[in-house]
Amino acid sequence: MKAFEAMRTTSLAIGIGILIPLTVYYGVQLIKPSPTFPSIAVKMPEHLERSATEEERQEHEAKMKTYQEAKEKTMHEYHNTLRDYETFYFYVAFCTGIILFILGSLLIPVDFLGGGTILGGILTLVTGYTLVWGHLSNLIKFLSLLGGLLLLFILGMVIGRKIQGGKNE
Repeated sequence: MKAFEAMRTTSLAIGIGILIPLTVYYGVQLIKPSPTFPSIAVKMPEHLERSATEEERQEHEAKMKTYQEAKEKTMHEYHNTLRDYETFYFYVAFCTGIILFILGSLLIPVDFLGGGTILGGILTLVTGYTLVWGHLSNLIKFLSLLGGLLLLFILGMVIGRKIQGGKNE
């Protein structure tokens, strides 16, 4: 019976841990939806025949240039909007993940709820970082990872002392 209880509480913790990042993601979508990939407003010119006159070639080149410029402008705007969204999501995920991790470690007394909240906080942090990882400098990556490890060690020691203190009583 103890194995069933352990499996049930572990499953609940994992379920909580998985649902938290999804909830954060869709919460961010409600506040600031992610940009959709744009369609180019200018239609691409049709293929030019080999028998085209010089005038037709120049006209085709002008249409191609207009199309390329419109495409570049649209893609530039899309990438800027996407980067703004990713940055917003990162900050929300970072703050939420840290808060959940600390809450699960220190303030939630029920083991599987605390464990699920810790897991959810970690997964939320990871999803936030995956969006912006390529845009971060190596220094920021290093400091973030170092800070995360220190937080894990410190909270792990606090939890370990609580567990040790409970066994001695």
